[in-house]
Amino acid sequence: SLRYLYVAVSEPSPGIPQFMSIGYLDGIPFTRFDSERGWVEPLTQWIKDGAEQEYWERETQISVKNQHINLHSQ
Repeated sequence: SLRYLYVAVSEPSPGIPQFMSIGYLDGIPFTRFDSERGWVEPLTQWIKDGAEQEYWERETQISVKNQHINLHSQ
């Protein structure tokens, strides 16, 4: 199964981003996004080796949109 965890904090501090998401495939984390970095990064070798640049660009766009939705709904 594919699931995403979204975490938004109202008052970020150094080292704790205001927004973060982690993608899980069958319970294993495979991607990560946070508002400090601003892009999706791989957490497993198979996604790092197998995904093309378009995948990372699209996932980053989706994550940025989710960040704005979550932060504006607090």
